[in-house]
Amino acid sequence: MSRKTSKKIRPNGENIFAIVFLLMFIGVICASYRSMGVKPYNGSSLVDFSEGWTAEDGSQTELSDIHEVATASGGKAEITNYIPQDVTTATELNFRSRAVFFEVYIGNEEVYRYYPMIGHLCGRSYGSTFHHIHIPAGSDGESIKIIAEPIYDDDSCFFNMMKLGDSGDFYQWFMGNHFLSFLLSIIIFFFGIIILLFAILVRNDDRVVINLISLGFLAMLSGVWSALQTLVPQMIFGNQELCQGLNYLALIMLPYPAVCFFNSMLNKPKKIYETISLYITLGGLLVCEVLNIARINDFHEMLPVIHSSELTALVIIIVAIIFDMKNKDESSDTDKVMFIAFGFFVICVLIDMLRYVLSDNGVDDNGFFIRIGFFICIFAMAYRSIRNLINFMKLAAQTETIKKIAYSDALTGVPNRAAFVHEESILQKLNDDDDRKEMIICQMDLNNLKKANDLYGHRCGDELIMRAANVINVSFGDIGTCYRVGGDEFTVFVIKEPVRENCEKALQHMQDMEKEYNSRKEVKVPLNIAYGYALAVVGSGTSIEHAERKADDNMYEMKRRMKENSLVAGGSVK
Repeated sequence: MSRKTSKKIRPNGENIFAIVFLLMFIGVICASYRSMGVKPYNGSSLVDFSEGWTAEDGSQTELSDIHEVATASGGKAEITNYIPQDVTTATELNFRSRAVFFEVYIGNEEVYRYYPMIGHLCGRSYGSTFHHIHIPAGSDGESIKIIAEPIYDDDSCFFNMMKLGDSGDFYQWFMGNHFLSFLLSIIIFFFGIIILLFAILVRNDDRVVINLISLGFLAMLSGVWSALQTLVPQMIFGNQELCQGLNYLALIMLPYPAVCFFNSMLNKPKKIYETISLYITLGGLLVCEVLNIARINDFHEMLPVIHSSELTALVIIIVAIIFDMKNKDESSDTDKVMFIAFGFFVICVLIDMLRYVLSDNGVDDNGFFIRIGFFICIFAMAYRSIRNLINFMKLAAQTETIKKIAYSDALTGVPNRAAFVHEESILQKLNDDDDRKEMIICQMDLNNLKKANDLYGHRCGDELIMRAANVINVSFGDIGTCYRVGGDEFTVFVIKEPVRENCEKALQHMQDMEKEYNSRKEVKVPLNIAYGYALAVVGSGTSIEHAERKADDNMYEMKRRMKENSLVAGGSVK
């Protein structure tokens, strides 16, 4: 029985550096939470103002119950609270509103009104935004009243994060609680950009390119959506229409790249999965846009349609994976990692969905667990894609090596007859096109090879062949390609224009190199190369072989003249 040998992982510099960097990075993050240093803001100065609100009938109410209070009051909710007695200096009321128009009164004086102009991109609602309302000194004990008008007839309309204190402290408090989640989203987004750029550079295999492109778009869309769920962009930029539009656009477009990516990873990808997902995604986008433009339902009211398309994409992915696993004898380690990561991501999605459904008015960050799950899943996907790409590049390198061996002459290193036939077939196909281009076909024959073999052995003959190949290759290297098509026969395709002028210059250079070589004292057999060339017009419809035969005739005519001259001089040419 054969024993399985396990490969030992030997540490190298890169692995050691990566481990040390990761440990130090985690250590710095952990240490920062234990730091007792001075903070750039004083979060303790903020006073929570979310409790103590009463409805118009005097009953206690929550800021999250605006919709219920408004429904009971005929469309508008009037809630009241009192500024604490210990707030004696000027301060600010800071809070987030979501899908609510409202007015704020201190005593009987209106101090703030929020009825923004809402563009088409947002639909009926501005989404979420933050407010900082100035409260003058001496307002302690005064009543503060909010008259709110919910935009939707559901629990998505509310106030939260209500704090009394400096707006700068509120800003720093908010960023301290949400920035890490936002940073994670940005990492996912830029990871997608890097993957897309990488896909542009990899053009050798369509499946690998589709895999990388779909992964890139999936990461970018997920990064945008999860970043907007942290509310940091809304806090920093305050452009509600842009944030609201990007939020729903990313959510609607997510299913298609997700299905494309998982389909590209299957052992036997099926186009039908991508086609169904594309129709569902574009169909959902079209329905949402038409109803939004017609002011029938906006994106928020079409969330059931959006969630249905996402659920359908999830079902397609699960079905595709199940069928692919049935048709696959054994899963690789990377497949197992991928399936585990995907299962973890699905669990994270279900957790966030339960958080959203079970809460009265949603949560501050709807994508908290989804972001973590996707972050893990996306790196598992990247691991799978990179492993596949590395294997593909190794296979491509091996294929290129085999091709080089198959198309190279073992003795001289120049392209051989197989390479010549391949190039000839390409030129013949181009000959059928209308785009005309001149080229020179130059046929060459090495003289004195038989003499070298008979008198000095085949080693001398081989050296003569290698010398001839080198002379021809050097002379024509910049303007064409030299092929060894027989024992002592060579062909050159001259393609650099002007072809005739370049060919004659190269032939003159070749003859100069012959003379230089033959002048050496150690030369036993002189180097003499007979040649003949003919013009061929690619795209004219005439046969390339016709130009080759004509070049052959010219070469043999030169060989005959060289033989006659050699006989007159008392030598021989063979």
